Amino acid sequence: MEKYDGTVSSWINTVSYRLSTKGHVQLIVKGYSFVREKVRKHSCSWRCTQSQIFRCKARIVERPEYALNDEQRFQFSAEQHNHDIVTQRRPRGSLRPSKKNVLNS
Repeated sequence: MEKYDGTVSSWINTVSYRLSTKGHVQLIVKGYSFVREKVRKHSCSWRCTQSQIFRCKARIVERPEYALNDEQRFQFSAEQHNHDIVTQRRPRGSLRPSKKNVLNS
């Protein structure tokens, strides 16, 4: 995967698709993964895979039918992520406060 330099044309070259461990299609942009949120007649919206865990607001809208090139095909509706790139699964329960921390509060 190529390194992102901040321009739209550079991140377009880093767009790819993969299957999640559960068999769902994911969109990969700049190392961040997105899952399909809504599919409409002429567009598809993707949300960050960490939107529920970290309340990440990053979203991408894909409009393949109206695009003249790849730069017009993908558009960020919200680009900022509030977390680092996730490279591996978190241990189950790692985001919950431990019983020791709750009792000491």
